[in-house]
Amino acid sequence: MKRLPNLQIRISACLIIILAIGGAFYQWSRQNSEGKETPYPLSSQEDTNAPQNQAQAQTSAGTTPLVSIETPTFDSLPESPKVQSAGRDLLLQSRQQLQQYKPFQARLTQTIRISAQPILARGTYKEGLAQQLRMELEIETQNTRGKMLNVCDGSILWTEFTRHSAELAPEGKPKITRRDLGSILQEAYSTDHVENARYVSDLAMGGLTALFASLEKEMIFRDPTEFSHGGVLLWKLQGTWSPGFLERHHVSNLSKLPRHVPDSVELFLDRKTLFPHRILFTRQQDDKEAPLKMITFDFSDVELQATLTEELFEYDLKGETYDDVTNQYLRRLQEVD
Repeated sequence: MKRLPNLQIRISACLIIILAIGGAFYQWSRQNSEGKETPYPLSSQEDTNAPQNQAQAQTSAGTTPLVSIETPTFDSLPESPKVQSAGRDLLLQSRQQLQQYKPFQARLTQTIRISAQPILARGTYKEGLAQQLRMELEIETQNTRGKMLNVCDGSILWTEFTRHSAELAPEGKPKITRRDLGSILQEAYSTDHVENARYVSDLAMGGLTALFASLEKEMIFRDPTEFSHGGVLLWKLQGTWSPGFLERHHVSNLSKLPRHVPDSVELFLDRKTLFPHRILFTRQQDDKEAPLKMITFDFSDVELQATLTEELFEYDLKGETYDDVTNQYLRRLQEVD
């Protein structure tokens, strides 16, 4: 099987824009937005301005700061992590542990508050060897529902998106795209232009391990603090974009970032395994004390060193037509060079 070269994904401000659920659905959600802000709450009481008497609030919002979690189970842990005090060291250890835990799988809940319509996505996340990945999500906004499937065999990323609507009942015809990751990533890494990151930015292109490598490279982290939830002991790591990152992209300080770009990240790592139960990207608001919680990944029902077959990471086209968008990505990358 063809594998990607061992490349380190670079994260940038534009990268975060579509990190949570992938570029295809982000663009789709923007097209469906009517430009009105909505109070639709998408996860555990994160939107303090949302009305509490809405029926949707009762089903989509929980009462705890994290989804229900427990320490991941495993048959044999390669080596118990020896936690270092420095935040960056702990992040490095977590990334190294993720490599040893492969393959792994979990339930995934994602929320995103960037466009006018907040987005909720629930489903499963599976990460295999190298860049193998499978992510199946049911997605909803206030007005629209859909589903997305990302499958990568380590070289080719297939994305299948179906939007549910009354006109296309019960389901619309899926839109399928194909991306050659090797070509796209090689071109993106050839320059430091901030715009390039948007084309290599979703979680499907590299998975958790690549995301952590990017955070380690581009952010500075405080020392971890102790945290607990439901009897599970966690480390909380907080990071912000590094001065080098801001300088490279000609941003004088964090407050000058575009308003749709997070300025900080919070990681909640299981204290025993260092697996992330939550990854939260936030943005400080000028007129409010509490930061806006823009993008959230919640992982639950985690299974480490899972038994996953190769077939899970192979996409079955089933005779459907598809768009190969590799050249489109390459042209856009070259235009900003």
